[in-house]
Amino acid sequence: MLDILLVIVLGLIVGTITGLIPGVHPNTIIVISLPFAISYPPYSVAIFLLVTGVTHSFVTFIPSILLGAPDDSTALGVLPGHSLLLQGRGYEAIYLSVIGGLGACTFSLVTLPIFAFVVPFVYNIVRPHTHWLLIFVVAYMIFKEKNSFYGFITFALAGILGIFSLNHMDSAALFPMLTGLFALPLLRNSYKTKTHMPENISFQIEKLSPRFLLSSISIGSFAGILAGLLPGVGSAQAAVLANEINNISSETDYKKEENTRSFLISLGGINTADIIYSIFAIILIGNPRSGIAVAISELIKISLWDAIIFSGIIFITSIIAASITLNISRIAIFKLRKINYYLLSRSTFYFLWFLIIAFSGISGLIIAFFAMLVGGLPTKLNIRRTHLMGCLILSTILFFMGI
Repeated sequence: MLDILLVIVLGLIVGTITGLIPGVHPNTIIVISLPFAISYPPYSVAIFLLVTGVTHSFVTFIPSILLGAPDDSTALGVLPGHSLLLQGRGYEAIYLSVIGGLGACTFSLVTLPIFAFVVPFVYNIVRPHTHWLLIFVVAYMIFKEKNSFYGFITFALAGILGIFSLNHMDSAALFPMLTGLFALPLLRNSYKTKTHMPENISFQIEKLSPRFLLSSISIGSFAGILAGLLPGVGSAQAAVLANEINNISSETDYKKEENTRSFLISLGGINTADIIYSIFAIILIGNPRSGIAVAISELIKISLWDAIIFSGIIFITSIIAASITLNISRIAIFKLRKINYYLLSRSTFYFLWFLIIAFSGISGLIIAFFAMLVGGLPTKLNIRRTHLMGCLILSTILFFMGI
């Protein structure tokens, strides 16, 4: 029992570190961790990987929102999170993502017995038609724009960039590509326009109605479960789907600002539900759906009893990770008040270029450069940045079409 507790603590520490450093993914830890399975119990290593992944899914919103440095699961959250940050409400943005993660964790674990019976049946029906679902979402995104041609061109350029980048560098292309598309244009604009942090920083959270919470968490949970089960569909694709559903809701029920808050909750939910169901997919569909899930499946054979134990560990980890995220973000935002935001934006801009070279080399540098050019189009053309997710969605559509 003491060994398990030590492993959980270690996973919380490592997951926090990977979450705070842009470009470092928990999958990176797999390469380091698996050799230890030789001298350490495989079950303990599996729990370590599980805790690391769940913790990372919460903490990763801190650099995404405060620095504008995304990974594939938080890319779409950069702009709404950054927008709230510049209103002095950065803590609220992170808080909303944490609430979404906790809500999705509870939702995913409570509904797991139901999905255990439903998923295998639904999976076999939905999987062959996933490309049609994504095509419908993309078409809706494009035709909703005032200038659909601009939307199509941006989506197509991002899609071509994604296909080239992923074929050339595989998953290693994600960091330079997404950083170039979402973070670098935002940071460049911030320091060129000499954006400043507001003098008044708020740590208060506007009261959320139960209906609002339930709706946002449900959207994020279902989208995350979809990402956790379907091959080729990840958090990024699920985020686009959740964003469009939230946009439909905003036109009927919610104001635009409430839609932003709802999306951040949903995005937090997607992150957590995705990692939970990517692991439980080993039992539900016999196919691990993430790097961590693959590693766990190679270490141990997950039984029903293991699934119950893992559920408890995931729930406890989520609560602790949520607390860690909120405490770190409160300290970080308090420190931001004393920092020249112009210098911070410029320093972060160049620091991300340094990380791109360090992690991805010259190829990553080239990808990030062209991604930054494409990433600047939505601002110049006055269209939504959602179209930039074509970098992943187009290749996913082609994958399901067998191309």
